[in-house]
Amino acid sequence: MTRTRGSMFAAAAAAALLMTASAAAAAPPAGASLTPGGPGGTAGLRDDNQVLSLGSSSVITRTGEFTAEGGGRNATERSESCPVPSECGVHPKTQCPVAGPLQVSPPEHCVPLYATLHIVVTPEAGGGCVQNDYLQVALENGLAKGYEAVWYWDLNGDNGTRWWASPGTTWPHSVQGEGGVSYKVPKGYAAWSAGGGAGSTCSGKPTPGTLGYAGFGAAPKSRSSVSGTVVYHESSHGTKGAPNISVQVSCRGGGTAMTHADGSYEVLVDTGTRCTVKPRLRHGEVSTPRDRVFRVDSDVRHVDFDVPCGAVPGAKCT
Repeated sequence: MTRTRGSMFAAAAAAALLMTASAAAAAPPAGASLTPGGPGGTAGLRDDNQVLSLGSSSVITRTGEFTAEGGGRNATERSESCPVPSECGVHPKTQCPVAGPLQVSPPEHCVPLYATLHIVVTPEAGGGCVQNDYLQVALENGLAKGYEAVWYWDLNGDNGTRWWASPGTTWPHSVQGEGGVSYKVPKGYAAWSAGGGAGSTCSGKPTPGTLGYAGFGAAPKSRSSVSGTVVYHESSHGTKGAPNISVQVSCRGGGTAMTHADGSYEVLVDTGTRCTVKPRLRHGEVSTPRDRVFRVDSDVRHVDFDVPCGAVPGAKCT
C-alpha cells in the first residue's frame, strides 16, 4: 500500500501518489469572469518581419512539462492547452487565473511562468522505494510580488486540481519530501513538495490522472512578458523543442534567456520599449527568422524561431 501525505481525495486513489493538502485553494474573486474553452481572442501586432500574437486570451492556453529522475528513468511530458475548463478562466483586467490564489489589482497583471514537475525515486534500505513529486516554477526578474503553480488533475472524473502559492522554497534551499528525501531547488526556481509515497515499486511517473502543470507570476505595469519557443528538426523525431539555446532580447529592461527543456523561453522587459529578439548561435548558423523586431505595449507571445539541428547539443541530425 502506498503511503500518502495530506488528505486522500478518494478511496480509489489510495494506491496512487497524491498531492499534499498544503496546496492552496482559492475561490474566484467577486466580479471575475470565468470563460472556459479556447482563446478569447488575440490582437495583431505588426513588426518589421510579420504579425505576432499579442497575449489577450480569456483563458489559460499553456501548461508545463514534467521531468522524472530515478533508476535511470527520465521523461518529459507537456500539454499545450489548459486541460480543466473550470480552472482555465482568467480575470479580464489582470490575466490572473480566476481559480488560483494569486490575485492582483490593476495595473499589476499576471504573466505565465515555466512550470515543471520534478520526480525523484529513492530506493529504501529494506526494499521498496519512495517517490517524491516536486512542483516548481522558474522565477523571472522583475516580478512585482507573488507567484503560483497549479497541478491539473482528474480524479476518476472529478476535478482534483490543486494550486500552490508563493513563497514555496527557493534556491539555495532544499524542499523536504516523503521519507526525509530532500530536493535542492535549482537556481532561479521556487518549488513545493507536491506529493509522495512509498511502496514495493515506484513508477517514476506522475500520479495517474495528471493532466498538466502551469505557473504564473505577478508583474508591475512597467514590465511585460516576451515569450516564445525555439524548435529544430531532428532526422528521426521531426520537429522538437530546442533546449539550452541562448535568446537575446535587446531592449530596455531586457536581457538573455536560456530555453527550457521544451524549447520555450520568457523574459520580462520594460513596457513601451522596442525590442529585437534573436537566438545567439555559433558562427555560420542562422535561425529562421534571423530576428524579430517589435514594440512591446503588453505581453507578447509566440516570438518563435527555428534553428539548425546542429545548434542543439546532443541532437540526432544525421
